[in-house]
Amino acid sequence: MLPINIIIIEKVPFVAETIQDAFNYFKGTKSSVEFKAVIENDFEKAFTRIKEEQTFDYYFVNFFSYSYQASNYKEKSTKNYDEKIAVWVRKHIPEAKIGVITNITSNYKLIQIIKKLNPDVFLIKQETWLEDLSKMVFDISMGRGYFSPMLRNIVSMRYDRKYEQLDNLDMRIVHHLSNGCPTNQLPKHIPLTISGIEKRKRKIAKLFGLNSSKSIEIVREARKQGII
Repeated sequence: MLPINIIIIEKVPFVAETIQDAFNYFKGTKSSVEFKAVIENDFEKAFTRIKEEQTFDYYFVNFFSYSYQASNYKEKSTKNYDEKIAVWVRKHIPEAKIGVITNITSNYKLIQIIKKLNPDVFLIKQETWLEDLSKMVFDISMGRGYFSPMLRNIVSMRYDRKYEQLDNLDMRIVHHLSNGCPTNQLPKHIPLTISGIEKRKRKIAKLFGLNSSKSIEIVREARKQGII
């Protein structure tokens, strides 16, 4: 049986090596399934390699929170190789499997990744331990996918789908407000006027079921709902 070829695209060496070791350990068992996992720490180089080779069965990509929190569109378009890689693989190598690794814990952002990519494996770093990696590798060897417990909860509809009405600009407003940025300073980070931002805040407050569009109320409810 040919080995299952895996590329792990992760900037943090310890994380990448831990995942690689999980596959290598399984390779040493009596199972007939064998894995061959390689690591790429440079996302731009990894993207070039993937487009040139197209030889991997599984693509594990670390999704960074900055892809969803970039202060301007230029920053987002030049930095988010994580998303570019995953989207490219889905489009050009549809038979390949995608694994997402992330430290994002916002329900909203996680559900957006699931909707856009439909990953086969999805790991939340903060709740992934060695035994979870072992279970993940076993499930992959059996032809199954694997989601971290938090993600299984989201998939089982514990997440309120009405919040999918929030778009990228809405989320950036909530993000900056949660970091203490006053409303009159938001145009420095978001391409909207003050009146445009206030209109968005009223929309967000209504969606949250709030009677007030005060920043503190919006942030409190966003945290309560696991959106930030």
